[in-house]
Amino acid sequence: MIIFDRSLLIAAIVVLTLAGCAWAPYKAPDYASGDFNADIIDYLFVMPVLDFRIDKEEQLPTDEWFHKMVQIPLKRKNYRYYMVNDRSWIAGIQEENLKHPDPAWLADMGPREARWLLFIAIHDVSSKLTFGSTANAEMSGFIFDKISKKLVWQNKVAAQTGRGGLLGMALKGNMLETAISIGINDILEGLPIKDKNAS
Repeated sequence: MIIFDRSLLIAAIVVLTLAGCAWAPYKAPDYASGDFNADIIDYLFVMPVLDFRIDKEEQLPTDEWFHKMVQIPLKRKNYRYYMVNDRSWIAGIQEENLKHPDPAWLADMGPREARWLLFIAIHDVSSKLTFGSTANAEMSGFIFDKISKKLVWQNKVAAQTGRGGLLGMALKGNMLETAISIGINDILEGLPIKDKNAS
């Protein structure tokens, strides 16, 4: 009996979806502070995913799945990372906390050894079945520097995917995850490629 890893299946679908597009190794993010320098980042501490959706009818993948998807573009851009699985760190976080962080709140966020924190936030997701299937995901990424106690990088995207015909209908259950995977990739396109010899 052959057992398929669902995350590998999604990754394969994403690769096929992106194959028709030219991969941009860097696309300017919505915001980066003037002193933001990727080469001084030792480790990015990737926090559990934030769910800011109003309508939460669609079930999101697990944090483990999100972390696997985040690792792909981070590895490609030479970032070292640590995945934070403890959701108690993000309890009660609102979008306003990320856009206008309080220095005292930020200083206490995340593991003690962490300096650079990466958050991925979901704002909205949807999927639709017709003669095929489509899915959409609105998402943001935020990086904070706990030493300067400020937001240093932010990027927001709206990802879409779809397939027509019977194959698209058969893949409907995977379309939402595919859209989210594409969204993660698009968010992290806004990170510069890090020098392999830095930090």
